[in-house]
Amino acid sequence: DSTDQAAMAGKVMSGNGMGILEAVAPRVHDPAETERSRANIVEQALGFDGHTTLYSSEFLFSFAPKSVVMLRDELDRRGVRLEFVVYVRNIAGHAASSYAQAVKRRMYTGSFREYIDRDADGPYRMAVRRKLQSLLDRVGSDHLHVLHYDSVRSRLVPDFCAQVLGVDVNQLELTDLPERVNRSLTGDEIAIVRYMNRSLVGRKRAHLVGDLIIDHPPFGTPGLSIDQADYDLLRHYYEADMEWLNETFFPDSRQIAVAADDVRLTDHADPVAELSERERFVLDLAAQLANRPTSD
Repeated sequence: DSTDQAAMAGKVMSGNGMGILEAVAPRVHDPAETERSRANIVEQALGFDGHTTLYSSEFLFSFAPKSVVMLRDELDRRGVRLEFVVYVRNIAGHAASSYAQAVKRRMYTGSFREYIDRDADGPYRMAVRRKLQSLLDRVGSDHLHVLHYDSVRSRLVPDFCAQVLGVDVNQLELTDLPERVNRSLTGDEIAIVRYMNRSLVGRKRAHLVGDLIIDHPPFGTPGLSIDQADYDLLRHYYEADMEWLNETFFPDSRQIAVAADDVRLTDHADPVAELSERERFVLDLAAQLANRPTSD
């Protein structure tokens, strides 16, 4: 579909699952629209004549439990099996990724510490335990695949094919498989966007700046740097969730941890505070350009 074409053109995407979002995570709160979306999924599934159909998007994890059950039951009546695949990340990696998205998409201007500190009203919450428990309660473990993202991030497609589809990727006619299927902002890029967010007018401008950066090769070292206090805070808040994930889904390997390969433990100052006067001047000009009215 159009999302596949856009992705192949290198555009920033949220997955082809956006097309079915209203069926599992209604945003318009219109029962008729939810029903139409659910009917479209059923029609598509039946049209593939027994073949596996994959939908993917991070936004699908905002599912409404009732909608998931209704879709599962409708497909089951038609002889179609619905399965869920969820990738879970190490705690620091999830927090860093969420923080980058908040800066890029929601115009967040605070530091990583401010973002994760619940006691200081920081907005970050890791809801994966609550959401996975909800799925377990409603669809059962036989309909749910929970995979550890950090362990397979460099071979995501081959591992997915093997673990979920039971297919050796070498037997498929696939070419140019990427080592990674997404890219987040680097620490330097986060500092740039955080600073510009103070001057950008509206999320549309912020999205424009974030997408322009993502469309270019990474600037600076990939990943985010946090200090020991950040690390300890994450462990304090989410150690119980980490233990539940390991006990429930990875009892033998105990794969979920706080540390993550793409998050570096350093002793550092706030990178925005380290921007030079010249860098701030250039970024102010760039924000002014981004704020100019466009024809669209």
